[in-house]
Amino acid sequence: MLTLNKHAAGDQHMRIFSRLARRIMHEEFRNALVNAASADAIASLLQHELEL
Repeated sequence: MLTLNKHAAGDQHMRIFSRLARRIMHEEFRNALVNAASADAIASLLQHELEL
């Protein structure tokens, strides 16, 4: 699930999904997601990789 605050730009969610789609194409990123030890680790990875 992707959540944004009410002040986010109208197309910000699409920009984030676009960044995520590009990152998923990289095996290293996919492996990091699969091997993440917890939901917090996944959230941290996404925040870092997607510059959230």
